[in-house]
Amino acid sequence: MIAVLPVTGETAFIKQIDSMLKDADPDVRISCVWALTEFGETATVIHSMDLLRDPVERVRISAAEAIGIFGSKKAVDELKSVLFDENEIEPVKLAVLKGLAASKAIEAVDVMVEFLEADAEYKEKSINALSLKNDSKSLMRLVENFKDGSSEIRESISQVFKRMERSSEKYLDDLVREEIGSLKPYLAEILDATGYVESKIRKLAHRSPQIRRSAAEFLTLVGSQAAFRGIVLASRDPDEEVRVNVIKALEKLETKSGKEILDSLLNDPDSRVRKYTKWALERLKAKSL
Repeated sequence: MIAVLPVTGETAFIKQIDSMLKDADPDVRISCVWALTEFGETATVIHSMDLLRDPVERVRISAAEAIGIFGSKKAVDELKSVLFDENEIEPVKLAVLKGLAASKAIEAVDVMVEFLEADAEYKEKSINALSLKNDSKSLMRLVENFKDGSSEIRESISQVFKRMERSSEKYLDDLVREEIGSLKPYLAEILDATGYVESKIRKLAHRSPQIRRSAAEFLTLVGSQAAFRGIVLASRDPDEEVRVNVIKALEKLETKSGKEILDSLLNDPDSRVRKYTKWALERLKAKSL
């Protein structure tokens, strides 16, 4: 019954619900914190912080998720203060990580990355929690943190992307297609390290022309050495659109910065890569495949 009270819009219930946060029944406490969250009362939701130390695990997790989903910066700040408290116990910190993972506030990503670097003891659990942040805004923020981070942070964020697996595929595709110049090389580095580029290269052998076209376009946009290495192997694809993407990719290498990649392709240990690169370059000169 408590859970449906926010539907009424009657804020008169808030005080009574607040008083029931200490009810003996764990399910009542859980219902109360979610009800308060849905009422959208900032101060009242912050009162629910005490439930992060509830003796019942499911109450702690529900409280953290409810506070996180509420999404206000103040809520994230409150969760951060608990997470970085050296005297706080592990079950509470784990609940807070779940809450931050559920948060819609973009600042939650920064807090989790900061904690990832600050406390090695929770590294694996922090990586697992961050792997749940697979929406487009969070992915972009993760790439920004990767860009500005230490080598250790970069390795950890790469692990985050690996653990997302297919759950982030659509948003990663969209992020690549946005072609954000300042983030592009760092996004390419992540995609290479996580095996995402390699998975796209494998799709160049798919029987569906549409899937091959999409993969070829994606690899062209990524623009890393690994992506170019894969796409040149499609230079003799039976589909014209795929071949056009190969030419577009090689056109991008007709620059000072692209020369290094081109040289590496022409001197690749794999004879097929060398052969198809030369073949595609000849077609590029003629501007026709």
